[in-house]
Amino acid sequence: MADNQRFVNIYAKGDTEAIAALDNLIRELPGVVALALHEEAESINSEAGSLTPVDTGSLLMSRFVDPPVIEPNRVSVSGGYGKSMAQINPKTNEMTTEYAIIVHDDLYAKKHTRYPHGGEPKFLAKTVRKRAFNIISRIVQRVDRILGEMRNW
Repeated sequence: MADNQRFVNIYAKGDTEAIAALDNLIRELPGVVALALHEEAESINSEAGSLTPVDTGSLLMSRFVDPPVIEPNRVSVSGGYGKSMAQINPKTNEMTTEYAIIVHDDLYAKKHTRYPHGGEPKFLAKTVRKRAFNIISRIVQRVDRILGEMRNW
């Protein structure tokens, strides 16, 4: 992992029935869970995009969600800014991999009108925190929907 990359893990706590259901689904249908998890990550990414500060558009265009990784009893997906579709900011000549974290963590950007076209600091963290509530239930619902679509084929 490069020095400028950080990862967020969402660890589920609380609804033990939902957690148990998801654990069973991961064991029984890892590919379907992977698809549902990828959809959820894309949804988080899209929502974070609406909060992303825009100056040149380079950072917004660098959003990514990687394909899911399926391992025994585990499914994961990674996403964020500045990796897969790294862009060069035409104003600063910096790669988005270099300034994504700086822009994300700049709590004073909005106050100092650094981004006249909108956006907020902590745009990804805010979205992840907001969406973490009931994430397991949403993933289980997505799995159920996908299975229903598969039955209708």
